[in-house]
Amino acid sequence: MRSLKFINTTSLTIAIATCGAVGSAEAEIRAIEEIIQHQEEINSQRSAIPALPYFESQTDANCAIHAINMALGERFISTEYYDKYTMFIGAKSLINKENPNEGYITENQYHALVHFLNPENNLEDFNEKIKQLELNFNSAASNLPNKIELEDYLNQTGVLGRKKAIENVIIVINKIYNLNLPINLNKFNDDNLARLAWDFENVASIVVYTDDHFFVLRKYENNWYQLDSLLQGPQILLNDNPINWLDEFTLNHDETHIIYFTSAQIEAAKNALHTKSPHLSNEIPFHLPKSVFDSLPPMLSPEPSEATFNEQEIWYFPHYDKADYKNIANEVVHMALGTELITPDDYERYLNLIAIKNNPHVSGRQRRLMRKYYDAGESTGEFYTREMLEEAWDLAAYNDALLYKEYLHQTGVFDQDKNIYNVINTINDLYDLKIPNEFNIEANANVANAERMIVDLDGSFVVLRRDLNDKWWLLDILAQNPKLLSEGPKNWLQKTAQFFPNIKLLCFTVDDILKLESPTKNLPTPFADSMTKSDPFGRDFVEEFFYLPSLSPLELQYISEELFSEQPAFQDNTYKFLHEFILKLFRQGGGDRSKILETFNAFIEQIPVSNSTSSSTSTSERKYKEEINPDTIKAFREAAAKWGLEQTNQQPH
Repeated sequence: MRSLKFINTTSLTIAIATCGAVGSAEAEIRAIEEIIQHQEEINSQRSAIPALPYFESQTDANCAIHAINMALGERFISTEYYDKYTMFIGAKSLINKENPNEGYITENQYHALVHFLNPENNLEDFNEKIKQLELNFNSAASNLPNKIELEDYLNQTGVLGRKKAIENVIIVINKIYNLNLPINLNKFNDDNLARLAWDFENVASIVVYTDDHFFVLRKYENNWYQLDSLLQGPQILLNDNPINWLDEFTLNHDETHIIYFTSAQIEAAKNALHTKSPHLSNEIPFHLPKSVFDSLPPMLSPEPSEATFNEQEIWYFPHYDKADYKNIANEVVHMALGTELITPDDYERYLNLIAIKNNPHVSGRQRRLMRKYYDAGESTGEFYTREMLEEAWDLAAYNDALLYKEYLHQTGVFDQDKNIYNVINTINDLYDLKIPNEFNIEANANVANAERMIVDLDGSFVVLRRDLNDKWWLLDILAQNPKLLSEGPKNWLQKTAQFFPNIKLLCFTVDDILKLESPTKNLPTPFADSMTKSDPFGRDFVEEFFYLPSLSPLELQYISEELFSEQPAFQDNTYKFLHEFILKLFRQGGGDRSKILETFNAFIEQIPVSNSTSSSTSTSERKYKEEINPDTIKAFREAAAKWGLEQTNQQPH
């Protein structure tokens, strides 16, 4: 709950006493206590609304992959990469070169799998490619006894759209991220129930298998949820004890098996996910291990270059071990543009102090809280820590405003992964440029005129760049040095698209690069002083009059104190007008939200008291609406519109 400050409310105290709005001191204390208790109940209900755990919807027969991703809390693996890993890397371990009869598959069967995924396989029809794979795979085993055919291989591995065993999915994740997650499903019986109960304090998620389907029970923000990819989204458990829930569930499902993960195992998995394979894409949060091409076929890997990195010194090429993975979006853009343009602090201040003004999902109070955080008490006297900002932010998430964690995820600020789109927007605004910032599919990208490209490979990013000798290089921030392409970018992109069908490009032309020859960065004034003239005509502040269903005298006192502390934010007559409007509401004992705009419309038609006592005739005839900036009137209209009040209260002015 917010603390009350009584040091800056002299005018309001006088107004209350003059108008007789408060009785005895004892009655006033009781009234304030009731208001505080009511507000605490509202805030408690508001803060009790939990964020929802990570969720995936069902695709084909992939419930095992969906369940593991949901159990671990992020997208660790996609169905496409599971297939590639299983057929390229996993299948290789099934060969016994010394004694082919003892191998699970033959070397020629493995080559058939590789050929199927080879970009040079020119068959476009998927069914035709499957028929060709079946012919090659089965014929490769014809001379050896006990070798499986393709149908059995697909069913046992779950690749190419078949149902996957959860043990296989976990094995792949363990291999990719060097983890040791448990892999064995166990029947839910008395023995396993006792084991689960003994370890229950550490359990964070439970994968349940029954009726040929996997789903998850997951603890998140102190609540337990059922995460079932066949449902619309997370479902909170009415019985908040998952053991009791499972006990009841198995009464109607005899063959129920489980595997559970502890909080420590999930934390280790997430650390490996972010450390070994940093991600940037919000839409596809999946990452390839190590360098982008380490686990892909040789035909996609650029050939070793005879040129040394020293010959490319003019290129901006940061190494991953020198960079924070959360800032890799910055580095990828800088690598493409050839120079370092913004710092991580530039990015965060721009998003939090400039771009936030045009974010429709951030409330006025949230914007003001962010400015106070950067002000650090210099103007307002209120020092906000990051923790205090988060708590106050969520209480100010009115209407469709974002919660704190949602805002961080959307913008990539405060230790979150930065977004390439936001990085380029920041550069464009700070340098007054118009560098393109939209990724396109290859067919719509300006490849023919491109000098450099950022390539999005399912959330991992590389840069293609042309040198002065018209040769193309691949720059991967996770690799040691630039690598020379043996062919032009178009052929390379076509082959790569066979493995990454969702490949997207952001192309930069010669004109784009020339704009960066002598760039000048202009840091906005709010970067150094987040408060002064930050809300000149009250656009953010006037929302305070509409947040609650009704304004009590105590609430008006709080608004007055906020107005006083933020006085440097306003200019012209905005502060004076808002102060006098609060006094108006105070004298009438507060008011309902539905009447605020009506009161405002009437108030701006009045002549200020200071004008009515003036000796100047021309000044005394000026009404409030003629003295204040039109943007203040517009701000009241817009704030009222957020609560659907503009139709019934709109008046001409």
